[in-house]
Amino acid sequence: GVGLLGTVASFLAIPLILTFFQVRDDPSVMVNAGIYLRIFSVAMPFLLLELVAGNIMIAAGRPKIPMTAAVVGNALNVLLNYILMFGKLGFPAMGVAGAAIATAISYGVQSLLSVGWLFTPWSPVRLSLKSFRLCNVESLRKLVRISLPASLEPMILQLGMLTVIKFITGLGSTSLAAHRAAIAVESLSFMPCNGLAVACSAVVGRAIGARRIDRAEVGIAESIRLALWMMISLGVFFYLCSSFLMELFIPGDPAVVALGA
Repeated sequence: GVGLLGTVASFLAIPLILTFFQVRDDPSVMVNAGIYLRIFSVAMPFLLLELVAGNIMIAAGRPKIPMTAAVVGNALNVLLNYILMFGKLGFPAMGVAGAAIATAISYGVQSLLSVGWLFTPWSPVRLSLKSFRLCNVESLRKLVRISLPASLEPMILQLGMLTVIKFITGLGSTSLAAHRAAIAVESLSFMPCNGLAVACSAVVGRAIGARRIDRAEVGIAESIRLALWMMISLGVFFYLCSSFLMELFIPGDPAVVALGA
């Protein structure tokens, strides 16, 4: 239900979003962004379902299942992007539209793999059609009471990032391209730390559930130690190899590479 509402709301808000993030020196950027957003909005319910199913399995101590689904989804995404963007295997070259279609299909497949696993006998938290009958007003209230505060932190973070992007779009397409490439490079540090955070929350949650506060404290301390070493190492790596990394994402554009580095 939330996914469908989000899809409709996102689709209807696309003109407003494009107006707000207008790139004045290159109108074609907004045209392509509109094409991508309209197609990708269809995948939002699948994205939300995958997040829920993945976190259920992580909390149950089975992180390999959502990881496998993510590997399959990303491999399919790369393959379909190549085929649909550049017109391979008899398909027409669809450019940005092809990229959006490929990403939407990949999220759908990844979601079906993750959610489907919950209905198998091997799932640690097995679902069935009867499971949905257990939902009632009280369970929904409890879910909202827990999830609403937890959702505020990422919402505030995304709001801040969108505000920064708004400022950058006013600087022109070169600055926007440099920023997006730099964010792509920085995601090499975001993703391992996000994975570490998810693992830490699962370990701490299971330890508290077993009333082993000592194990929870050890898990927190180890996570902090690993995160510090990981971020320091990646920070040094990014500093020393910034131009090389930017060149991988934006080859043949010295202005964007220099600005992003």
